[in-house]
Amino acid sequence: MKVFKGEAFVNRSSRCMWRIFKLKEIKQKIYLRISSLLNISSTTFTPHGIPIKIPSNIQTSVRYAFARGRPYEEAEAKMIINHLPLDTNVIELGGCLGVISALIRHRIGVNAHHLIVEANPDLTDICLSNATNTTTKNTNIIVAAVDYSNKKYVNFVFGHHMHVGRVSKEQETGIPTRTATLSELVKRIPKGPFALICDIEGAEEHLFEREGTLISNISLLILETHPYMYTDGTNTQKKMLDCIASFGLQEIDREGDVVCFKRI
Repeated sequence: MKVFKGEAFVNRSSRCMWRIFKLKEIKQKIYLRISSLLNISSTTFTPHGIPIKIPSNIQTSVRYAFARGRPYEEAEAKMIINHLPLDTNVIELGGCLGVISALIRHRIGVNAHHLIVEANPDLTDICLSNATNTTTKNTNIIVAAVDYSNKKYVNFVFGHHMHVGRVSKEQETGIPTRTATLSELVKRIPKGPFALICDIEGAEEHLFEREGTLISNISLLILETHPYMYTDGTNTQKKMLDCIASFGLQEIDREGDVVCFKRI
């Protein structure tokens, strides 16, 4: 079989990248193993000052990053610390490993309700465990993907690591995941104002234009936007943020693509 020079270069590059990746993984495993021998936990960490547990079956690179104290959702965490009041009911879209969930519970106290939505069924137990580290009271998690296509189920793609799972695009394969809208979710918490904390890898594009009046009940919104995933990039992002502001929420903080709105 004839191999063209360009193809050979790509193959060599792929093999080189694979070797680099494996060497990096070995280095990370050695670091975690040494930490364990020194009685430093390789599964218990304190990002943002809140203890969480990441089981050993979670990919090495994730636990290594926590062990080295690497930043994790720093902008989102700062806004929660600075702006989320005690006793505020919260809907959190995109729970992932429950790191932010644990911080949310720490901020709102034991009496407020906390509803978490996570589409990856492999993460829900971990997420709930971290979210209920201080109390199991008033905390619930559901497995669903936020989606406004009017479908009961969509395909969910896991991505190259757990932080980038998302609803699949056309021609992509994934696992069937039931859908949920904010209108459905809000029925699961007490009536009245609530905070919305949202990081759902682009699925927020249609959320605010479809929910209308419901947005009037949001007292605080911390939103990670993903303009590179939107239909029209930053134009879509601006349109979405303008839509949020039109419902009486005022932007009070922004860091990169993370924006915080508050009802003044």
